[in-house]
Amino acid sequence: MKLKDYFTIFALGCLMSAGFTACDDDDDNGNEESIEFCTPQVISIEADQATVTCDVDIDEDDLEKGETRVIAYGFCYGTSQNPSIHDATVKVMPENGKMEAVLTELENNQLYRVRAFATLYPEGVIYSPVTEIAAGNYPPAK
Repeated sequence: MKLKDYFTIFALGCLMSAGFTACDDDDDNGNEESIEFCTPQVISIEADQATVTCDVDIDEDDLEKGETRVIAYGFCYGTSQNPSIHDATVKVMPENGKMEAVLTELENNQLYRVRAFATLYPEGVIYSPVTEIAAGNYPPAK
């Protein structure tokens, strides 16, 4: 198969898995956060980059009252199980409850994990659940 065929199959798989993933309105941990994220979804993958999107639910009351201040929004990604803001990041601003970014410098034959994040004062960093992106011909041919 050609590389283009692998990308097509992978993209279809991502779209299908995204269709089965949805935001959950239940707060399982009992903590009320000022910002909540859905799992990031992959929109497209090209040779060394991928476009991801994520829904953002912001508690406007906390922001307006000044109880919470947003320092930064974005996506963090890397090859570790749980990427953090100390890995590769792309900072973006949400528009209409959605963030979108292009992740660059992805290496061929690598599995990356991506999370959306928001850095809040005084809460700290809040992360979304992790999603995976297979770059190039992942897994590599043996």
